[in-house]
Amino acid sequence: MITHHIPTPKKQVMLAPMMGYTNRHFRYLIRFFTKKMILFTEMIHANAIIHGRRDDFLAYHPDEQSIILQLGGSDPRQLYQASQYAHNYGYHGINLNCGCPSQRVQAGSFGACLMQTPALVYDCVKAMADGFGNPVSIKCRIGVDNDDSTAFLEKFITIVTQDNSCQEIIIHARKAILKGLSPAENRDIPPLYPQRVYDMKKLFSHLSIFYNGGIQHISDIISHEEYCDGTMIGRLAYQNPWLLSHIDGKTYTPENDYHDLIEYYRDYVQTNYHHDYAVIAALLHFLRGFKHARKLRQYFTQKGINALLSQAA
Repeated sequence: MITHHIPTPKKQVMLAPMMGYTNRHFRYLIRFFTKKMILFTEMIHANAIIHGRRDDFLAYHPDEQSIILQLGGSDPRQLYQASQYAHNYGYHGINLNCGCPSQRVQAGSFGACLMQTPALVYDCVKAMADGFGNPVSIKCRIGVDNDDSTAFLEKFITIVTQDNSCQEIIIHARKAILKGLSPAENRDIPPLYPQRVYDMKKLFSHLSIFYNGGIQHISDIISHEEYCDGTMIGRLAYQNPWLLSHIDGKTYTPENDYHDLIEYYRDYVQTNYHHDYAVIAALLHFLRGFKHARKLRQYFTQKGINALLSQAA
């Protein structure tokens, strides 16, 4: 695996909120590769935080900072209260999800469908900023269904950033198709329009605009950051996590550094977790790119945490 001569990003790189991936264990493993990347939680509905066991949703390891809590919801009162809890837990920032296209999320009147009601989004981010005590960010698409013009996106951003409550927009350069495509299909089938994101940075030079969508290599990050304030990566983080070390100007490879990764994670598990299968599930995403990776994934799947804690691992 040849990884030399790869440039280092000059601007901020963020880890996208990904359901089923970016839990606390996954985020801790990311920190083996990069200390500089801003981490995002999975999307958590405001109501779950208010009425659930908050440590289950909001607790994180100190090494994860800087970390952003992504909230789902469309009720300003709920979002205000959840944002207060985020402040109490010491999150670096909070973000409103305006980009998830799943049917379940649509049924709750939040996610990508919120782009069709920008005045409500403004009320939500205003409440979040008041509860958190600092400006918040939004993650959205370039459009929704047939509302995918430059004018539509410009109007949306104009309304939701009309005061200082929101000063940062992370834009996935695909539109969301709310009916007929699954969330997975929405990540691939609608075409990418990077120029649309670049144009928003030109129009809203006073805002921080981050590019998201289709990033498969560090060179893609370098390309997009020329036109935006930074980038957000998604699937690359688990498809080829070893590339993330270049964000910090380092080079880790699975051939040379795999045992260091296991030792790093073993210390975390010994201190924090002993019976949570999610610990192993997170590790499986990072066992890629080296000889016998498949057998090792099977070994940890079958043996669980005891395999991780044993010297044999």
